[in-house]
Amino acid sequence: MHGGEKSTGKRTLAIILPRAYLQIAYQGEPCLLLNRTVLVGTAARRKQRQNCQQASWPAHRTYQERMFQTAAGSFDVEVRRVIEDHEVFYEVAPYYVLFEERPPGGHPSSRRIQAGFDVDVFGIVKGPAPRPSREYELVYEALSRLAEAIRSHTSDGCSIEVISQASTVILDPKLHLQQEATLRIRIAHSRGLDQPAGPAEERTLQKLQEQLRTLGIKAGGGR
Repeated sequence: MHGGEKSTGKRTLAIILPRAYLQIAYQGEPCLLLNRTVLVGTAARRKQRQNCQQASWPAHRTYQERMFQTAAGSFDVEVRRVIEDHEVFYEVAPYYVLFEERPPGGHPSSRRIQAGFDVDVFGIVKGPAPRPSREYELVYEALSRLAEAIRSHTSDGCSIEVISQASTVILDPKLHLQQEATLRIRIAHSRGLDQPAGPAEERTLQKLQEQLRTLGIKAGGGR
């Protein structure tokens, strides 16, 4: 016992310290000593049930959070392994749209406008594999999550999307026609087809490149 016992004839107070509250017995009835207030009988039982319910929920929530963190951690580890094994890299190119004007009574004209950026992600295909392979789907899911996280911080009509190209295989002449799988991340905007890309798209591209480097995806085929 961390405290002591005090005998007062028929009444015995058994005090246990330290606790958030003191649980005692008062003439056979369960009691709670809470903030210098003694709860007896039904009131004490009701408070005990509340304390048990409040104690059980955070423990359950903490368990769920640990399970989620473990699953997320395993996913990240697997994605990084695939990125390293397939020597994944990316290249940035301007994204253009063709804007046509047809004024009444005049001659139609068209002009090419840079509306954003295309970030093409490549990975070496190693051996025969179904298309799309499990590794391709894993990287696609990881980059989709990344794009979703970045999207919540964009402004001025800026957009970012991941475009699957699972049925496409690139033959890289720099690597003796090595086969490469690819997907595209497009950064654009909804301000109008005649409006060029601006600071919002440039900031989104910079943020995307930072996150790709964090995943271990290098720029410009640096392997």
